[in-house]
Amino acid sequence: LGDVMWIIKTEDDSEIVVDYIIERKNVPDLLSSMKDGRYVHSSASKFIFFLCIIYRYLEQKFRLKKCGVTNIIYLVEGPMDPIQAEGLDTQLIQTQIYDGMFVKRTQHENETTKYLTQMHTLLASKPPDEICTEFRFDSFQTNMTKSKLTLSDLFAKQLMRIQGISPAKAYAIVQKYCTPYQLVK
Repeated sequence: LGDVMWIIKTEDDSEIVVDYIIERKNVPDLLSSMKDGRYVHSSASKFIFFLCIIYRYLEQKFRLKKCGVTNIIYLVEGPMDPIQAEGLDTQLIQTQIYDGMFVKRTQHENETTKYLTQMHTLLASKPPDEICTEFRFDSFQTNMTKSKLTLSDLFAKQLMRIQGISPAKAYAIVQKYCTPYQLVK
């Protein structure tokens, strides 16, 4: 659940979930899958395909809202053609107003990286009691994921979202640096 979240390690080695989670969506991939004619031939099929996309979008928002983290950021990365983006913009406005999630738009990976760095700096500057939830990471993970992943597994999944990072490269990085913190340290 979510693409980015922060964990604070306590003195007793417990891992506590920070009260911020980011779900990242790539606009070009989303828009290309919506307009890909290879899988959708009739207007009825297009409507059903659109409903499937909306259902996944709504189901994911529901899971984010019930996870217990109160600061949910919906990060939308990539340029949008004004004509293609009309329906998507409506969904993003609804996400912000009705679902109470902050929607952050970035134009490209560099801007996303800059935003994530700023978020990390901001959170690192705050005392843990101001930003932590009551959830231990292992409990949070058990309750919110379909399969049990380690922190290293999650880091590998994050690395593979970067263009040019294959599963083999992600595995090599995770073998040497188990977490993002260890990589930047």
